[in-house]
Amino acid sequence: MRVGINEVLIYPEMSGAVNREITLLPELLRLLVGEGIEPVVYFSREADDDLISRLTGGVDGVRTVRTPIPALPTHKRVLMGHLYWPAQVRRDGLDLFQTSYHPAPRLNVPTVLTVHDVRLVRMPETYHWARRLFLKFVMPASLRRASRIITGSVDTKNDLKSFFGVPDEKIEICHIPLSAHFERVKDEGILGSIRAKYRLPQRYILNVSKIEPRKNIKRLIEAYTAVRHRFGVNLVVAGKADAKFGSLYEGLKQLGGQEGVLFTGYVDDADLPALYSMAEAFVYPSTHEGFGIPLLEAMACGVPIVTSNVSALPEIAGDAAILVDPFDTRSITEALERLLGDPGMGEELTARGRERVSRFTVRGAAERIVEVYKNLLS
Repeated sequence: MRVGINEVLIYPEMSGAVNREITLLPELLRLLVGEGIEPVVYFSREADDDLISRLTGGVDGVRTVRTPIPALPTHKRVLMGHLYWPAQVRRDGLDLFQTSYHPAPRLNVPTVLTVHDVRLVRMPETYHWARRLFLKFVMPASLRRASRIITGSVDTKNDLKSFFGVPDEKIEICHIPLSAHFERVKDEGILGSIRAKYRLPQRYILNVSKIEPRKNIKRLIEAYTAVRHRFGVNLVVAGKADAKFGSLYEGLKQLGGQEGVLFTGYVDDADLPALYSMAEAFVYPSTHEGFGIPLLEAMACGVPIVTSNVSALPEIAGDAAILVDPFDTRSITEALERLLGDPGMGEELTARGRERVSRFTVRGAAERIVEVYKNLLS
């Protein structure tokens, strides 16, 4: 049996998706080969040898194809893919095709579609109007064509059922695993070098986010400002701004500039465990997430968490976080007061987080996907 996996949209600058795939894909490929299934992994024409090697993990028995399709712009990827995929699937003799991107091609073999969230209907304003129009047209068709849909949370599964009428039995939940390098850093030399590299204050609470409106940084800064002087901590916001939200980024920096708020900009993935490990709390009041991988990163690094009570975040956090109303600044403020004012609560949340994060393994996620493939192939 032969399975095709579409990674055409992955390119070096797409840090979050690259990290997610580097974590999961090699283990998935190892399990497929072990089951006697031949994986064929497809990349964009921009993908270099280093990216392909990192994503496939050097697993023997894997065939890689650098396609003529560009990762960007979207319209070229879609138009070329419309002609490329049906013919290529036949040429390669695939028995199943996996993709994470819209539109799912119309094929004569079973298709598995991964859907990370349904922001299109929950928060349409977070998309450019052209992207919103594109998804409104192609997303329902992709969902209909898919033989199975994989998503990371019950929340997204419920959205697919409610807004698109996808049958329950067509959707499989498979969590997004945490990279193994996320663990608490205790080496003082490493901690000191990271503190110097990003000019971190001695005491801080941390937020790790791509700077965009749904990450709710403005309310976080307002809540932090209300507790800053009482507890003597700084707020560190780690992450880069999306190009289209440059004005938001500048406005946030002005808002926090006089209030002990540090914007680090982009942080190397290898440096994040140290950033988490030195934080007194991790605060993530996003207004919508299809999963919430930063929660797992914070748990693995032993940091107590404050996060939102909406979308998939309560599902991922479980009992290892204080939940807040992300649309109510006072709710965030009160949670910070509780956590910073009670060291015992922080220790309890940290212990719960260590236990909870142990459930989100790479092996478990890969095994769940292989099970979906095998059910379709049989």
